[in-house]
Amino acid sequence: KLKINPAVTAAVLLYFGFSPTVTNAGFSLYSEMAVFPLLLGLTLTASSSWSAILAGHTRVTMGYAFLFSILFLLTTYIKGIYENIFFLFLIPFIVLTFALLRQNKTASFRNGILFLTMTGIIFIAGILPMKFLNKQYNGNFTFTNRGPYALSASVNRRTQPLTFSQILSLATYNFAGEAACRKYFGPETCSLWSIERSDLLGRSALTEVQSKFPASNTDSELLHFSQEKVLKNLPQYIFLTGIEWMTMFFWESPEPGFVARPDWLDRIYFASPFKELLRVVVSLLSIFSFFYLLATLRKNAD
Repeated sequence: KLKINPAVTAAVLLYFGFSPTVTNAGFSLYSEMAVFPLLLGLTLTASSSWSAILAGHTRVTMGYAFLFSILFLLTTYIKGIYENIFFLFLIPFIVLTFALLRQNKTASFRNGILFLTMTGIIFIAGILPMKFLNKQYNGNFTFTNRGPYALSASVNRRTQPLTFSQILSLATYNFAGEAACRKYFGPETCSLWSIERSDLLGRSALTEVQSKFPASNTDSELLHFSQEKVLKNLPQYIFLTGIEWMTMFFWESPEPGFVARPDWLDRIYFASPFKELLRVVVSLLSIFSFFYLLATLRKNAD
C-alpha cells in the first residue's frame, strides 16, 4: 500500500545487515535488545489482525488477538514502557472498528470488537498480578516504578538553567553525536546530556522525595515534582523536548559501543568524511521516509 519499490525494500534490509548501529544494538547484552524479535512479530501480527478484521474471519481474528496480546505482554515484561504503548497501539484498531460500524459492515465490526475485547482482557490479566505484587511488597500499585523516576530525570535536565552555548551543545550532541559535541564544546559541557548525568538528576530527585514522603507516595510525589518543574520553565522544556524528539532521525552512528570490530572495519567507519556522510545520508533518508509515510497515509485516508 505504501507503493515502495521492491528493490528499495531489499536495499534497506541489506543495509540493516551492515549498519553499525543496528549490528551494535543486535549484539548488545542490555535487556532492551530482547524486544527486537518481539517488535517484528508485533508488526506482522498487527498487519495480519487488521486484514482478518476486514475480511470478517472470526476464528482467525481470535487467533491473532491472542498472539498479539502475548507478544505485547512479553515485550512489556522486558520493558515496562510498553504497558502504555499497548493502549496507544490499539487506537488505529478502535478507529477502524468505528469506521466499520458507520459503513454497516456488521461482520467486520463484530471482529473489531472481538479483537479489542480479547487483547484488552488478556493483556490486563497479564499485568495485574505484577501490579498487585508491587502493591503488597513495594507499596505501589504499578507494573514498574521507573517511569516517574525517569520522567523526573528528564524534566530536571530540560528545565535546568542553560546558556545559549549549552543549548547548542545539546543540538550537536543529538544531531552530530557525542564525539562532535566534545570536540566543539568540551567534555564538561557535553556531560550535561549524558545518560550518567540523567541518572544523577533522577537519583537526586528520588532521594529528595523519599526523605520527605512515605514509600507509597513516592511515584505520585515524583510526578508532582516534575509537573512543578515543567510549569516553571515551560518554553524551555518544550523546546528541548522538541530537539530530543528529532534525535530519532539521527540514529545512525559508527561508534562501536558494545561490539569489538576488526581494526580494518573501524578504519573504514571512522574515516573522514565517510563517518559524517553516513550519519547525514541515513538521517536525511529517515526524515524523507517519515514524511513520505505521513503523506501516503493522508492520501489513502482521503
